Formats: sequence, C-alpha cells, structure tokens
Amino acid sequence: MEDLKNKELIKVMWLPNQAEVLFKMKDETSLPIKSALYPHILQYIDIVKWRKEYAQKYNDWLNKDDDSIYQIENGINMRMIDSLIEVNKALRHEKIFYWFDIDRTYNDHFLWKYCPISKKELVKLGEEFPKINSLISPNYPLVFPLG
Repeated sequence: MEDLKNKELIKVMWLPNQAEVLFKMKDETSLPIKSALYPHILQYIDIVKWRKEYAQKYNDWLNKDDDSIYQIENGINMRMIDSLIEVNKALRHEKIFYWFDIDRTYNDHFLWKYCPISKKELVKLGEEFPKINSLISPNYPLVFPLG
C-alpha cells in the first residue's frame, strides 16, 4: 500500500440535497464544487449524472426494498470506484476514497474487517480520523466506518 502520510485524504460520499460530494476525511468538511479536485474527477465520471443515479438508487432502497445500493459490485458503486482509481493516478497531494457501508437496518453492529472486493484485511487509519472514516482498503480507493 502506498504511503499516505503526506497526502490529504478525501472521500466521495452522496448526501441528499447536497451538491458537494467531496469531503475531507479528517474533519468531514465538504469541498466546494469550485475546488480544484472536481475537474480531476469530471475527467472520468459525470458527477451530476452519478448524483442523480445514486439518489434514484437510494429512493429505490427507501421505497421499493431494493438494496442494490448496498452491493459494492453494483454498477453505481463500481463506476465510481473505477473512476477514482484513475483520478488517484493523476493526484500528487491527495488521495480520494469512496465511502461505503452496509445497510445497517438489520445489523447495526456490523464491523468491517475485509475489503468486499479484494477480500484483504482493511487498514485502520489513525486516531485523528473520525470513526466514520476509519478503515481503508489496501487495494481499492474505499473507506469504511468503524462500527
């Protein structure tokens, strides 16, 4: 795994009614749409389209019992992961991760231990990171909550 000590860690996370999808992982502050990182992402994925598709998937989960949004291999998730792999190759001072979690409706105490794609053990970030951004995949740009 690459050395992350000298990089600012950023995550992509969809929130309802919020245009920004980039957040600093240490303090959860959002990066404005005019941030220099957005053009890097836009080279690989249409954020506006992704936000709309994610919102629809989320709505399907809420109203139609469709839990596909919580399946890492779902196209909406994999498109973002694949895009971030490419984006991160071009970045020198930042690393962008995709925030992911399970549906905690049925298992509120689930603990992440392994990357759902590579099946390798997750790496714990330092205490300076909030629990919501505690674990990262050693092979994919994924960040998970600690319980």
